[in-house]
Amino acid sequence: MPGTRSRLSIRHRVLLLSIIPMLVLATILGSYFIYSRLSDNTDKLIERGKIMVDLLASAAEFGVISGNQYQLRVLSQKTRYSHAEVLDVLFYDDTFNLLHRSGQFAVELSAESPALQSTSGQWIFLSPIFSSALLADNNPKLSIHAPEPEQIGWVAVVLSAHNNIATRQEMLRNSLLLISLGLMLTAILASRFGRRITQPIRGLSQVVERLEAGHLDTRAATTHTAGELGLLARGINRMAARIQASSQEQEQQINRATRQLTSTLRHLERQNEELTVARRQADKANRSKDEFLARMSHELRTPLTSVLGFSRLLEQTEQSAEQRHYCSIINQTSSLLLTIIDDILDFSRLQSDAIQLEQIPFDPTLYFNNLLQMQAPMALEKGLQLRSELDPELPPALLGDPTRIGQILTNLLSNAIKFTDHGEVCFRVRSQRQDSICHIELSVQDTGIGISEQQQQHLFKAFIQADNTISRRFGGSGLGLVIAHRLTLLMGGTSDSAVKRARVPVLT
Repeated sequence: MPGTRSRLSIRHRVLLLSIIPMLVLATILGSYFIYSRLSDNTDKLIERGKIMVDLLASAAEFGVISGNQYQLRVLSQKTRYSHAEVLDVLFYDDTFNLLHRSGQFAVELSAESPALQSTSGQWIFLSPIFSSALLADNNPKLSIHAPEPEQIGWVAVVLSAHNNIATRQEMLRNSLLLISLGLMLTAILASRFGRRITQPIRGLSQVVERLEAGHLDTRAATTHTAGELGLLARGINRMAARIQASSQEQEQQINRATRQLTSTLRHLERQNEELTVARRQADKANRSKDEFLARMSHELRTPLTSVLGFSRLLEQTEQSAEQRHYCSIINQTSSLLLTIIDDILDFSRLQSDAIQLEQIPFDPTLYFNNLLQMQAPMALEKGLQLRSELDPELPPALLGDPTRIGQILTNLLSNAIKFTDHGEVCFRVRSQRQDSICHIELSVQDTGIGISEQQQQHLFKAFIQADNTISRRFGGSGLGLVIAHRLTLLMGGTSDSAVKRARVPVLT
């Protein structure tokens, strides 16, 4: 509808403004007068029917009492002859048995029927017949001492509604004809007056269209235009002159800006080329760093593993207390350094997306128990109780990467044991099957030092620990939780290291 209004011309709008109020007014008044006339016509029909049935009730009293059907037939014929809309006249006795009728169509009447009822195409008027009506009308003296009227029968008159419908249709046609004539007259007058307004406006709109098309030397005629339209034409001419002057000035500014923009673009292109070269060099340096880090990690692992192996062999020989202490220090520092190198190597591989997940079958219950036994010596050394709670509904066989799952669990358990001085560390495994996928939830609960909400925000940042004193008290590189988190995401799971929990999906 808004698009239709925008396409209408001023002439059409003037016509609409003239026709719509007239149409609304004619519709309201016409509807009111039509309704009034139709109601009057219906009321006259009802009034005529009531008078007719009352007269027949008075005239048929003797015929009903005596059972004279001839008299009743004469009354019926005279009534139908005098009134063309009468379809039938029916006479009944006091028990509502039919005495006479002139029609043959079906009529449903009873003693409990209303005095007036309307059916499809018919109006039925029903009136009782009383015995004292004739005596009281003919002899006023007897009416004073007359007993209560006694009902002796019924009379019914059936009127046709077709004449009333035809009259209504004629009234409706006449009213619509008058409304149409009024609208046509209004449209003619509005068209003549609207043309005087729209022709100058159309000329001004053509001038505006030429100005919009770029013909800035176009001007509107002002000789035969007066009033507000003349003011508008002169204003359009002044506006066109200013637009023409500003357009020329704008062209000059655009030319200057174009030259400056061309110079700026050339400068930006040179900068982009330099940035591209610098980015390539940075990417190359990052790759070289990752390769160097991986190679150095491998190179450091070999002699460090040898040092750790010979240190453990040395522990098996006869030593003094001081020598055993030195060997213990060598073992601890070598193990810590080996763990840091492994973490750096894994982190480097995760950074470069070099880790490929395996899909091999494994027994989860057996695998988790073996991992728990590997962490038991560390917990026993600190006097901690290490226990596990495995889901009894855990499937007997799964398909996934047990090495990476074990790495996640090892990081969680080692962190829990590392930061717990007394008490216990509990390891829980929960499973939830969904079609062919089993979601395994690994969680570790300990009685350690805990971590604040503010420090939890930095858990997944590489080389960052919750407290600066942790690295001095407990050691570590700050990569364990980061590696566990990224491995969990790589498997399509979720992790929450604040509560030491990881959830990974595997195939059953």
